[in-house]
Amino acid sequence: MLSIFNYLRRAPKREVAELKVSVSGNMAEISLGKRSFSISTDSAYPIKHDVYDFALFGALAVSISHNVEIKSDIPISRAAINSAEKINAILNMWLPRKTYPAPLSFSNIVDSDPGSFDCPGLMCLSGGVDSTFAALEVQSEFNLTHGLLIAGADYPSAQAPGFKSLKPRVQTIAEKTGLELVTVETSIRKQGINWEMLHTLNLAMCLNFHSGQFGWGAIAADNPPTLELADHPWGNNRVINSALSNASFPIRYIGQDYRRAEKVRKIMGHPSDVASHIAVCYTEQSHGGNCGVCYMCLRTRLGILTSGREMPDLFTHNGNLGAIIAKMPIPKYQADRRKVLAGMWEVRADLSKGVTRDAVDVYIKRLKSRTIPMGRR
Repeated sequence: MLSIFNYLRRAPKREVAELKVSVSGNMAEISLGKRSFSISTDSAYPIKHDVYDFALFGALAVSISHNVEIKSDIPISRAAINSAEKINAILNMWLPRKTYPAPLSFSNIVDSDPGSFDCPGLMCLSGGVDSTFAALEVQSEFNLTHGLLIAGADYPSAQAPGFKSLKPRVQTIAEKTGLELVTVETSIRKQGINWEMLHTLNLAMCLNFHSGQFGWGAIAADNPPTLELADHPWGNNRVINSALSNASFPIRYIGQDYRRAEKVRKIMGHPSDVASHIAVCYTEQSHGGNCGVCYMCLRTRLGILTSGREMPDLFTHNGNLGAIIAKMPIPKYQADRRKVLAGMWEVRADLSKGVTRDAVDVYIKRLKSRTIPMGRR
């Protein structure tokens, strides 16, 4: 019933608002009409901006969530504006719920200097499987020097207990992968944005906020192409990331050709023991670790099992995998069922025969019986 209501709900009344930015030291306040949010960084280098591309990416998430037409006379690069228009076009095509792309109007368009992969790079680093794998994957291939941890994303602020618990884990992962960690904090989620679909705009904002120090950024892929189709629409995919990357500040999308179990095995096999510090669970907000029983934790535990090992100390609840999977609930929404079905099916292929794979097979059968097939016209 709720999904039907969301489908039938009217779009919010169109607003027209001016985008403004106020910068003080390493903090900026971004306002779009009656809505405003902040972004700040603990970077040791002063934040300087000739253009305010970072503000556009954050404001775009607010605009699309609340049907706000953006007008602005602050300097913004032509490349960033092209990215914003691409995102609007994608969402107009895909029609994800609770998104309302509105017109964009700019009177101070700047042709900025292009970014370069020869310059130092900055990668979003959350401490999860995807970003840890990405950090290992590019260690010797690109000039990646820093990791970026974002407060105000999965956890509400840098003062949240879960974030305080998470940060030392990510700091250790950064050190073990040869990166210097930078922490950025933003209050953008308090503006009620459609987080599932638009969280990558927050990543783009946080990366571009540091564009004066870095020539390029990187975002870890959540899924390979087959799972992207099952998880569609979801805000982190190769199409959206391709649109966010532009000449002014290119963004690499790392790990899109690897299945999750493959990523876990690379992490497990790294000689630095970086696997002992990954944090994949944010179901329980009181800590930055791993509950051991949510879908993300179970999928990670299964991935670890494909390496021929187990890591019970990594999880708060580390009971028998087969028994836990047998009690896993069926997700409430069809989109979540397709996502979990695809994820379980993917990891199942790498599991050895035995009790755990049998439990996965039973759960897959239950999921398939409750999932509406796609492709009907």
